[in-house]
Amino acid sequence: MLENFIKSLEKSVLTNINGHDYVINPVLDGIPLYESIFLEEIVEAINYKLNLSNIDKIIGIESMGIPLATALSLETKIPFNIIKKKKMNLSEEISVSQVTGYSKEKLYINYLNKGDKVVIIDDIVDTGGTLIAIINALKNIGVEILHIITPIERSNGKQLVKKETGFSILTFIRLDIVDSKIKLKSLI
Repeated sequence: MLENFIKSLEKSVLTNINGHDYVINPVLDGIPLYESIFLEEIVEAINYKLNLSNIDKIIGIESMGIPLATALSLETKIPFNIIKKKKMNLSEEISVSQVTGYSKEKLYINYLNKGDKVVIIDDIVDTGGTLIAIINALKNIGVEILHIITPIERSNGKQLVKKETGFSILTFIRLDIVDSKIKLKSLI
């Protein structure tokens, strides 16, 4: 399980952006080439670990949560919604301030309602800032978050999300940078 995805992570390029080590990988960035097998393997791992039969909506976080939400929706036939980086000026729109270790921006939530049962999916949990902001906003709306999935965990973001919100995140791979090299640990 996840063989091709793990191989792609092992071949990833490291770069430094504003003092933050950044891993260039198709699932994290859409480059160099996002092969469909990566999505197939991730969705297979999700289906192996979780029962999504009681989910009303899949929530993807722009931008790299979009391909994951799309693939999961195609497999499960559950509709998906995207938390966007662009303001749509809709009457029910909720603005969320996202602060991570390397960026600050607004995210916008539309068409989620009290009582919706959702799964949130994104590419990585690193600092936890994005997920903490989104979880708190969705709780304020009254959305029922049943699962949170990020295929990759890095740093202590997974633990921070649990501490700040009480929610656990399902991850499949632990990624660390040690001596300028990528170190991976499978969690399945």
